Amino acid sequence: QKNISEIQRVREYTRGQLEQRGFTVLPSVSNFLFVRSNFGTAEDLYGALRALGVLIRYWKTPRIKDWCRITIGTQEQMDTLLNAVDTIRKERGL
Repeated sequence: QKNISEIQRVREYTRGQLEQRGFTVLPSVSNFLFVRSNFGTAEDLYGALRALGVLIRYWKTPRIKDWCRITIGTQEQMDTLLNAVDTIRKERGL
């Protein structure tokens, strides 16, 4: 129960932080978020994060090609993701 509560807390924190950065985030009750970036394609987001050492999931299938899947990790891991997103946005003048 403690782990479930922590995943829920970190998921909601991450959701809010991504939404503040202009992402569209689908509702989730799981250990991941489906997100759409406001500053490029999902494939672009995947590649830019990967270049910074942050791995998320991306599939080129028609139904979900505009979305990335972010697995909820520890608070520290999610802060690493958010810092990488901020770096990308800054590089692009956003």
